[in-house]
Amino acid sequence: MRDFNAEEHSGVIKILDKGFTRTCSNCAPTIPVINPQKAIDFIAYKPGKLLSLKHHQVVNETYASDHLPVVALFTLP
Repeated sequence: MRDFNAEEHSGVIKILDKGFTRTCSNCAPTIPVINPQKAIDFIAYKPGKLLSLKHHQVVNETYASDHLPVVALFTLP
């Protein structure tokens, strides 16, 4: 797990996308926590035999952080 605080089209995320798949495309904004304007929080995984993405969500919870939390649910294929 790593928090890059990087925007979707940044160099860091482009490198991440070469080896992993993000749980969202056209990801919902996560920062600032009130009236979020840009997405900088992503979950990345290796799809295949072990994991299958079932659900991705940005949670509207404004108390714990300056970012909105991102949650993904995976199932075993």
